[in-house]
Amino acid sequence: MKTIQMLVGLEHISASIVRKIIFILLLVLIVIMSGGCANKPEMIVQTEYKEVSMPVKCEAVLPQNVKFNEYDPQTWIDIGKYHSEVEILLKACTGEEPR
Repeated sequence: MKTIQMLVGLEHISASIVRKIIFILLLVLIVIMSGGCANKPEMIVQTEYKEVSMPVKCEAVLPQNVKFNEYDPQTWIDIGKYHSEVEILLKACTGEEPR
């Protein structure tokens, strides 16, 4: 106890007062350190519902694919027809109105 009084420079204060000061300091230290164990803020969970598109199998039968021949103009017309038919089938699968 005398060592603590000498270190702090309180030789004229009685030992009981020094014990009380040390007790209060330790108590304050414990209170401050236990503040980290306090209740954490409560997590607020908010549920948000969103509309999600689900894939649906389309039961369309694709027309015969056309082979492109750059020297035959008829294949250009056939590719245009093929594209139009496939577009109509896909729009029917998605529920859109074909043009």
